[in-house]
Amino acid sequence: LNGVPIQEALAILTKHIAVPVSDPSRIGDAIGQMLLDYTEAVHHVKNKHTGSPTVNRAKKYVTEHIYQQMRLQDIADTCGVSLTTLQHTFRRETKQNLKSYIRKRKIEKACQWLGTGECTSLQAGLRLGYCSQSYFIKEFKRETGKTPGEYIRQWTSGL
Repeated sequence: LNGVPIQEALAILTKHIAVPVSDPSRIGDAIGQMLLDYTEAVHHVKNKHTGSPTVNRAKKYVTEHIYQQMRLQDIADTCGVSLTTLQHTFRRETKQNLKSYIRKRKIEKACQWLGTGECTSLQAGLRLGYCSQSYFIKEFKRETGKTPGEYIRQWTSGL
């Protein structure tokens, strides 16, 4: 359940199952909205601010700048610590490095958009500040094990 409490996951499922869909062509939209609600719940759980003030500020910076290219030094400056201190503190508390965290958050956002058909792979990469489509695809595959096109086909064939 990706950290989402079972009661919350069931509430999301129940909320969407309880709503009748009169037009069969709208079932995909209803499922997409349910997935979006669940993705937001997962995002909320993963971004809870439970670490040190430095790590919390770094996570907040990533969330607020998700649509831009990010320099680790800018994040360290915002947190008021050296880059080395930020990297060590972040890794110690989250068990992942800061670059991986940034990539994971960006690709999660892309998955939301691609899974609901909100945008194309090219648009997602551009929105998230990737300098090229090929680099976005490489990072997407590194994170998910699939290219954006494969990811889209998986979701559309499942609906």
